[in-house]
Amino acid sequence: MTFLTPSDLSLHLNHIERKYLSHIRGLDDKNLFISNFLVDGIIGGNLANDTITTSNWNNEKLTFTSSYLGDEIIINDEVRATTSNFLLSDGIIHYFENEIFDYNDTKLFPLFTLRKYLIGLEYEDFVDEIDFRKLSELIDDNTLNQTVLVSRDYGMMGSLKNGMLYHFLEGNNEINLDTDENVLLTSKYCIDTHTNSNFCQRIKLETSPEGEKILNSNSRIVNPLPYKVGNSSIYIIDDDISLPSKLQTAIASELTGYGKSTQFLKRFNYSKKLSKDDTFYTVFLPATELWNALDLTLDYLVENPTLLEEILDNLILKGVLYHDFHGTQEFETYGDSKMKISKDNSLDDNLIINNSTNLTISFESQILYSNGVVHPIADGIPLPQDMRISNEDLLSAQDSSEFEKILDFLNLTSVLDSTKGYSIMLASSKSLLQENITYSLGDMQFLEKFAKLHILPPGSLDMILNCYSASSKSSSLLHTDYRNSSFSTDIPTLMNDTHLTCRELASGGMMLSITEGSGNEVRILRHGITIDNTTVKSGLLLIDRPLNPTWMNRNDGKLYLHLPLFAILVGILIGVVCVLLTCGCCLMLTFGNSKKSIDRSDDEEFRNDEGRIEHVISVTETMPLLNDEEGSSVDKTKGSGGTDGVNGGTGDDRSGYVINRDNSQAQNGNSRALGRSLGRDCSRNENKGSKLGRRYSTFDARYSMNASASPIDMNTNAP
Repeated sequence: MTFLTPSDLSLHLNHIERKYLSHIRGLDDKNLFISNFLVDGIIGGNLANDTITTSNWNNEKLTFTSSYLGDEIIINDEVRATTSNFLLSDGIIHYFENEIFDYNDTKLFPLFTLRKYLIGLEYEDFVDEIDFRKLSELIDDNTLNQTVLVSRDYGMMGSLKNGMLYHFLEGNNEINLDTDENVLLTSKYCIDTHTNSNFCQRIKLETSPEGEKILNSNSRIVNPLPYKVGNSSIYIIDDDISLPSKLQTAIASELTGYGKSTQFLKRFNYSKKLSKDDTFYTVFLPATELWNALDLTLDYLVENPTLLEEILDNLILKGVLYHDFHGTQEFETYGDSKMKISKDNSLDDNLIINNSTNLTISFESQILYSNGVVHPIADGIPLPQDMRISNEDLLSAQDSSEFEKILDFLNLTSVLDSTKGYSIMLASSKSLLQENITYSLGDMQFLEKFAKLHILPPGSLDMILNCYSASSKSSSLLHTDYRNSSFSTDIPTLMNDTHLTCRELASGGMMLSITEGSGNEVRILRHGITIDNTTVKSGLLLIDRPLNPTWMNRNDGKLYLHLPLFAILVGILIGVVCVLLTCGCCLMLTFGNSKKSIDRSDDEEFRNDEGRIEHVISVTETMPLLNDEEGSSVDKTKGSGGTDGVNGGTGDDRSGYVINRDNSQAQNGNSRALGRSLGRDCSRNENKGSKLGRRYSTFDARYSMNASASPIDMNTNAP
């Protein structure tokens, strides 16, 4: 056996090809490859001038000659052996550093394909999945111009056919990792739509701040340069990429701050309608703050869902518009209206809608979903060109009945036509009633001033919403920060020579006052914008209380109070009740004091009577009681023996009087009766001095006489 052994360099086989030839699946190609270098018989040494013609195991004709007395073997008169004549027990080896054969000859050497490269990279499971899904032509046809993305962890790759197709990209893309290029790659997962067009799903390729290439925001490309075979390129990624999910899932997983749009899409079942298999769309998704900016207008839209659905239809295009779109194209919206979209170039972020509305989209923000693409927008909501929402519509969603009656009473309802550009400042009907401002007030002049103060001519609404200085020469849209500035804004009203001044609060709220007035302020609570085809902005401002015409009397030193009639009547009723209660309290206090005075006099009289009684009682207890002129219970007896004497008329030297023991208790009772009689006589008539004086004179005389007498012996009448 003669072995024609080539050097590794002469074979031009890379490590993937060599590994493939060493793999069990590359055995046939390996045999084909090796057969080119095997020749039957031992051919070597000095062949002199002879030429030996023979064939290798692939039946390819070969000629052998020698030179330098056999030290050098020459094949086909061209390729000289670097080292010749290595003898073996059963053969000889000739070593060559130059190419012996044309390795591009596919009859003699194996043709390396994408399949063989994937096997050489040890992704045979991926190859098996491709074969199972009947996609073998993608890895066997070397003429295909394509790029394949293979996950390093191929065991985690999706096994569905659509998922496998998503790993193959159109074009032999060589991704330049040295640039900050962001591009959309087109996959081979394509679907024929109902419009006979073809939709192929895209893959986002972004450059991270670290310079890494990221696919669909989650998978990093591992190999800096692709493995190339035929017209195909292979990139290894560290994580698998999956097909974009359904609309609702895609939005929820990648966006925050767009909850209101998601809510509306779900409410009208767009999540399902926009995820059908054969339809593909572009969805413009407004940020929640854009919906909130509509404020009162959104209230009206929510109460009129048909109009809200029209706006949502206008945000959805039939067909797919990616960020790399450029030129001008007319699209059909989901609501079957036409929308003209222009974009200068593929790198520009600005879309022009219907030659009027500008929308900013970006490569980074666009979201791929199963049936198209979503573009989050934050600079405006494109509205249907034929949509109309007037001031009258906005008022219908608010508490505006009293204000509308006033306008009707004054024949000013024409200002509700939004095409004329007028704007309305509205206070609630409740606040108007509290201020006694109603159409039935009867004061025509007052009501006219009130109404015109609350009607803004065209252009005034922009000034209020922006709160800028109208007199500024540097910019017509100069925003004024009243926390750090003294600028004022004169905003015209429908009332001649009467303006409003706006003031921004530190909290972000807005206050309005009458420029020519006394400085009273109202606060803007909310606002709404009309929708029409005019360029002048008009709308509705909701304020916390009405602007009162009396506030225009500036610095006159007087305080004006304008109360509603109902409040006046209630005040009168409360006043009457208070007066009656006050009078009742006074009467109660007066009669109460009189009664207390009478009771006090009776108490004093009673105490005086008690004092006199006690005095008399004390006297009668310490001395004998003398009979007065009316008679006495005490018997006068002489000591020499009277008929009424005791013990035979025995006298007592100590006293000329004797008190009968049996009559002592009756005498004490009579003395107390005497005291009470004397007390009553004194208190009832103080003018009876003569009679009372005689009584007290008699009593004093008797008291004086008896006071000098000896004590009465209570036991003198004892047997």
